[in-house]
Amino acid sequence: MSTLTQLYNALPIVEDADARFQDREALFEKLAPLLAQYGNQFGICLVHAHCSIDEGEKMIAKEYVSEPLRDTPCYPERWLASGEAYEFNINPTQSPPQDYWMHSVPLSAAWKPLGCTMSGRKSTAFSSREPREGRMLRS
Repeated sequence: MSTLTQLYNALPIVEDADARFQDREALFEKLAPLLAQYGNQFGICLVHAHCSIDEGEKMIAKEYVSEPLRDTPCYPERWLASGEAYEFNINPTQSPPQDYWMHSVPLSAAWKPLGCTMSGRKSTAFSSREPREGRMLRS
C-alpha cells in the first residue's frame, strides 16, 4: 500500500478531528501573523478524511465535491502541518514555500489537527454529510 493511501486512511473523521482541536482562539492568534506574512495565500483547514481511499486513488476536488479518483492530473491543495500533501484538486496550485513550514514548526504540535490549504479559490466543502456517488463516509 502506498504512503499516501496509508496516510489518508489514517486521518481521523471530521468529528474526531474537531474534538482534538483545542485552544482555538490562542492558536488563531498565533497563526494569523504567519498567514499574513505570506499574503494570506494560504489558510488553515481541519485535517480529516472524507472516506477511505483505495490503492492508487487520491482525494481530488472538482468544484465543490472532493472524491477519490485515480489516474487524474492533479495538484496539491491541502497539506499536513509537516508539509506533506494529502488532498488535491484539478487546478494548478502553488505550494507553500519552504520557509512557511520552518516558521510553522514551533506551532505544529499545537495545530496537529490543522493543516494548510490554498486560499482564494472556491471551497470544496459542502454542507451535507451525505455520501457522494455511493462512496461511504468513514464512521
